[in-house]
This record gives sequence, C-alpha cells and structure tokens, in this order.
Amino acid sequence: MQFPWRCRVARPPSSYPWETKEDEATYRAWEDDYQKASGSFSTCRLHKEFGKPGGHPAVQKVIDYHDAIAVDGSKPLA
Repeated sequence: MQFPWRCRVARPPSSYPWETKEDEATYRAWEDDYQKASGSFSTCRLHKEFGKPGGHPAVQKVIDYHDAIAVDGSKPLA
C-alpha cells in the first residue's frame, strides 16, 4: 500500500480492479505523479545496527536490495 499523504500527493482516484478503462487511465496518471513525488523522499533511515556485522549471504542480499530502494540519507523522510 502506498501512503501518498507522506509526499503530499492526493489519495489514488480508484483501485484495482478498475471498473472502466478510463478508471485505469486516471489511476495510471496518478501513479506517475506519485512516483515523481515520492522520488524526493526516503522511506526509512538507518537508526542503529544490532548484533554482529555480516550474516547469511541470502539475508544480506535482501538487506542490500531494501537499502538501495528505501534508504537515502540525503532525502527527507516521507
């Protein structure tokens, strides 16, 4: 679920499944606006690390992916 109010974007005009092609088109236009606006924000920030550094390589892949898409210390939190 997206939380558009955090980046000052109105709530989506509709949700899936769309009743008409126009509903989908309106939603897709909103989604483009949301993606542009949300790119100016970070969704989380590293506060503190606990435990030993490193760990299972598969878990580290998930952490790295998360950090790549959600953490940017130069942007304000959404």
